Order: sequence, then structure tokens, then C-alpha cells
Amino acid sequence: MSRPRISARERRTVTWGAIVAAIALVVAYGVLPVARRWSAREEAIAVARDRVARLEGLVAAGPAASTLPEAAGSALLVRGRTPDLAGAALQSALQELARTSRVSVSRLEVHADSTEASSPGVRASLSATTDIYGLADVLARLNGHRPVLAATELAITMNPVLRGNLLQFTLGVRAPWLVVP
Repeated sequence: MSRPRISARERRTVTWGAIVAAIALVVAYGVLPVARRWSAREEAIAVARDRVARLEGLVAAGPAASTLPEAAGSALLVRGRTPDLAGAALQSALQELARTSRVSVSRLEVHADSTEASSPGVRASLSATTDIYGLADVLARLNGHRPVLAATELAITMNPVLRGNLLQFTLGVRAPWLVVP
């Protein structure tokens, strides 16, 4: 039994079909995934640069906080005549943040940073119990909070004793404060 002869036209058609299929496979499984990863990476870099620029702006405004107009200072900074009053304002802001996020606070400690004369601030440590959604809500609200609050530490532990997959977390916060006469 002999094979039928394939004409030159049929060979060209099969060859071009194989070339088109190979190019489609290279584009679908090679070029497009690389392009998607590249685009996602560039987007992540742009977001990180934006965050760094905002933080550098806040740091640059920190020492000049005492020269801010009262309206701008009240929106961005914790206010108080003394470090203790600024600490009370920070405590109130954190209690409100925890209340709106449905977080059960077990401990809240506030300390004034009186040693840092260049950028006065107030530190706080919040220990609480919640589920993952409450923790996510606290962190999301902390990101855009007014007055400005900077998270300095976060420790999360699972507690198998508590029912409902509850988490215990400790959040360290620092806030610049404005001396109000």
C-alpha cells in the first residue's frame, strides 16, 4: 500500500498552519503571562512609590507640626496642651476605632514621647480580641485615620481556647501631636 502524494500547495498550507499554531501557543503561554506579571509588578511599584512619597511628606511635616495652621493641625495631628492630654486624645481615638471595628479591647496603654523634641508624639499599645474581619477592619481604618496614626508593631496570635477562631492581637501606634495653647 502506497501513500498518496501530497501536493506542494497542501504542504505549504500544513506548514503555514503549523507556524500559526506555534506562534499562537508562544503568545498565549509565553508572552501574555510575562506581560501580565510585568504589569502587576509595575503597578505594585507605583503603589509603593506613592506610599513612600506620602510617608516622606508626613515625616517632613512632623517637625513643622507646631507651625501648622490650627485647622490643618486639628485634622492631621493629635491635639493637647500637655503630652498627657494628647495621650488622652489618642486613647479616645483608639477606643473609637476599636468600637467601630467591633473589636474587644483587653488592654490600652498610652505613653507620651517627651524625649523626642524634634517630633513630639504619643505612643500607644492596644491589645484586643477579634476575628479576622475585625482585624482587617481595624487595619483598614487605621490606614486612612484622622488624626494620623502610624502602626509601629503588630503581633497576631491564634487562641485555641476561644471559640469561633478568634485572634488576639497587639498593635503599637504612634501619633504626632500638636501643642494647643
